[in-house]
Amino acid sequence: VSPLLSDPQQGADAPRSPCFIVGFGLNVQQSAATFATAGLPEATSLARFAVGPLDTHAVAAALIRQMDRDYDLLCQGDLGTLEASWRQHLALLGKHVIAECHDAMYHGRLMELSFRGVELARSGEPSRILVPERIRHLWEAAKEK
Repeated sequence: VSPLLSDPQQGADAPRSPCFIVGFGLNVQQSAATFATAGLPEATSLARFAVGPLDTHAVAAALIRQMDRDYDLLCQGDLGTLEASWRQHLALLGKHVIAECHDAMYHGRLMELSFRGVELARSGEPSRILVPERIRHLWEAAKEK
């Protein structure tokens, strides 16, 4: 356990509860050349899509504020607003998609997107419902490389 997470009152040999640190990264300033050099040709950053220069600290502050608002909704039990935001920002509902899961790739038209299930419809076949946690990546089929 990191010294930052240890309780100095308990001593080194005292039993401890498990501690976890969870994090993620957001690419703000990197160029396409930076990613190509690193062998990450599909990676991107916000700077590649921004009209002007980005302030990394301002981006981080805005992200933290949004995450705090979303966490507050979660704590209040407002899953509907979070689902609607997820649906809106993915912008894939009604489109032909590919869902990459741990066990296989699934193709179909995205009919439903909720925390309870992701429904893919295929012509002449029953719909397939995937548990969102099983999906590693979801993208529009027309954009597949």
